[in-house]
Parts: sequence; structure tokens; C-alpha cells
Amino acid sequence: AAFEKQQSTLNKAEQKKIEQLEAKLRNKNDVLSELMEEHVKLKKELGEL
Repeated sequence: AAFEKQQSTLNKAEQKKIEQLEAKLRNKNDVLSELMEEHVKLKKELGEL
């Protein structure tokens, strides 16, 4: 029983860490998307696209 409780706590900690990393990754994707959008807009303004 003690092992099961320890395992459950570990799983919760792992799940929390996974959720944090997924949120961080989503944020990075959003930032990258905004940067690429601005880059394409600038290239269009400069007549490169």
C-alpha cells in the first residue's frame, strides 16, 4: 500500500511536470508563429515575396 501511494504521488508530480512542459511548448509555438507572421509581412512590404 505504501508503494502504491508513493507511485501515485510520483505520477501526479510527473503529470504536473508534463502539463507545465506542454504549456511552455504551446507558448513557444505561439511566439514562433507571431514572429514568422511578422517576417512574412515584412518580406511582402519589401517586395521579397
